Amino acid sequence: MNVAAKLAVYSLGLAAIFGASAAAGAALGPIDVGSATHAGAGHSTATASPAMQPAAAVAASTAEDHVDGYTVTRTAAAASDGTWSIEFMVTRDGAMVTTDPYLGEAGQLVMIREADFAYLHAHPAPRGDNTVSFDAHLPSSGTYRLYFDFSAGGGVHTAAFVFDVPRTATLPDVSGWTPSADQHGGH
Repeated sequence: MNVAAKLAVYSLGLAAIFGASAAAGAALGPIDVGSATHAGAGHSTATASPAMQPAAAVAASTAEDHVDGYTVTRTAAAASDGTWSIEFMVTRDGAMVTTDPYLGEAGQLVMIREADFAYLHAHPAPRGDNTVSFDAHLPSSGTYRLYFDFSAGGGVHTAAFVFDVPRTATLPDVSGWTPSADQHGGH
């Protein structure tokens, strides 16, 4: 079989695979990756502000999650350069909890953009108090799933949040991006 014939067979095979995948996707509908995690655990959706405001005018937002007897409060505020300060405070029975080191840090944060599952991993910035803070550059507007992993009481716990980043002059609505090396994308 010559090269042209092999390519033609390969192309037909790919078309069949993608056609079957598209048909299955149309039949099944969208997949909600968040509903299987902590179903009914009181996850909260918070919208930072209406779309198309300048980034400096974006109001802070707050949300709460309850996981394994802990209450995790998430606050977020945007800077004018598009960087977000995202902070987590862990409490149990109303008392502040100091998290134990997990993977060498006070906590880990994974952010996944719902539109295309783009992945961003952040490490906490030292603040000197019991709040676990992250400075993250979210590359575009859209809905993100935030997963905050922390260690306390001899176990590792994951608090999950839905976070809407509004479209602003400094955060264009783009599709597809490649995280820089300092953002630890892809691991």
